[in-house]
Formats: sequence, structure tokens, C-alpha cells
Amino acid sequence: MPITRIQRGRNHAYTINGHTAVGVTTALSKGLPKPALVPWGAKCVAQEAAPLITANEEVIAEYLKTHDLTTELSLIEHLKKAPNRIRDGAALRGSKVHKIAESLVFGADDLDIPEELRGHVESCVKFIKDWRIRPLLVENTVGSYRWGYAGTFDLIAELPDGRRVLFDYKTGTSGIWPETALQLAAYRYADAYVAQDGTEIPMKEVGVTEAKAVWVRADGYDVIPLNTDGGVFKVFLHVLQVAKAVDVMPAWKGESERPPWTRTS
Repeated sequence: MPITRIQRGRNHAYTINGHTAVGVTTALSKGLPKPALVPWGAKCVAQEAAPLITANEEVIAEYLKTHDLTTELSLIEHLKKAPNRIRDGAALRGSKVHKIAESLVFGADDLDIPEELRGHVESCVKFIKDWRIRPLLVENTVGSYRWGYAGTFDLIAELPDGRRVLFDYKTGTSGIWPETALQLAAYRYADAYVAQDGTEIPMKEVGVTEAKAVWVRADGYDVIPLNTDGGVFKVFLHVLQVAKAVDVMPAWKGESERPPWTRTS
């Protein structure tokens, strides 16, 4: 199959005609500056370290034993990885919510819902009912032969007024980031999506009229409209080119040189 999604445990990759394709979210991660991540990461480390500053010796000893930290260096490395642990935990929660939402949109009502996700699931159910979602495509892979990228969108649905909307679920605590518009523009302007039977169908035939992000939380949801016009798609293509360049940048730097006239034969 020309446009292919390859599952690798919890992760996945894409190929187009057998060649590696850049994932949409990977392109945004590698090609778009994220200045907010630096203070966020520092905050994560501070939040984990702060309780230890005022803790008594027994609490500190139990913390070190629980995390198998035997040296000062191992403690430093453990605290440095606090942002990754928080990120991975949020990503796992988001992945679970996405899978449940995929079932809910088709009317499933006998799902085994983890207690910690019950609020998110109730919010998903309310969104589907409030917006009278009629699913057209759910979790389909898309790709662009011309630009060499691929991805998987959450939902394309038809609303009662006839609009066909590209929806994307987000579960992060910070809400909807503007770069989500770039993500959905990439999906919207892809060449084709892969149907359930493996055939590729032009995205233009779907007739998407707009795109929205659904911020799903334990206490409710918000639907945020996003601009995904041709201009936004062009910005995504620039980000994509930067992301592709990141891997080859090391080759741009040569070795230290001496003036050629000082060389000896």
C-alpha cells in the first residue's frame, strides 16, 4: 500500500511508496519553536524537588529507595527526567481517551471505563450528543505524495446543517495551542486518506468545510474553531521543511581548517 501506517508498540511511523514519510505531529515537534517548554520543564523539576527540601530524613530516604536512587548523580538524572514522565503520562491518558472516543462516536455503550478517565469519557459523550455528530471517517491515515508527510486524523463528521467538520481531540491541561491549526491544515490538504479496505480516496472528495479542536477535560469540553485555509497550510509546509532539515544539519558543518597557505606538502 503506498500510504502506510506502521504500528510499533505504542508508537507508529509512516511510509509512502516504501519511503519514510514525516509524521504531521513529528514535523510540528521538530520544526516549530516551543519556547514555553523551557519554563514548563523547569516547573516540572521544581514541583518534584520542592517537597524533598522540607521533608524529614525518613521521607527522603523512602523517596530515594522507591526510585532506586543511590547517588547524587542518579538523583539529578531522575529529577531531570520529571518533564518526560509527566509528558508520557499525559500522552498515555490522551491515547486512552482517543480510543474510547473512537468507540463512543459509533454508539458503543458497554465500554470498560477506567475510573480516572470517567470524567473525560462523560465529556466526550456530551460533546457527541450536543453537536449531533454523524461520523463519516474515524481515525483514518492521510498522506501527501508531493510533500512526503502523513498522519492520522481523529474524526470527520457531518453536522445537522450539512457542514463537514474535521475534529481533533485534545486532552492537555493547557488547552488548545494555536499550532493545532497547522496540524489540521496538513490533514485537510493531504492528497488522500486510506479507507478501511485499504483503498486511497482523494481528500477533496470528503468535502471538509472547516476544522475544530475539541478540548476534552474531566469537567467538560470546549470546541475551538481553527483556521485551516491555504495560507495556514503553506505555513505548515515551511515547518515541514525545517523538520526535514533537522536530521541533515550535522552534515552542514565541516572540520576545523587551517589557512591553505600554511599547509605543508
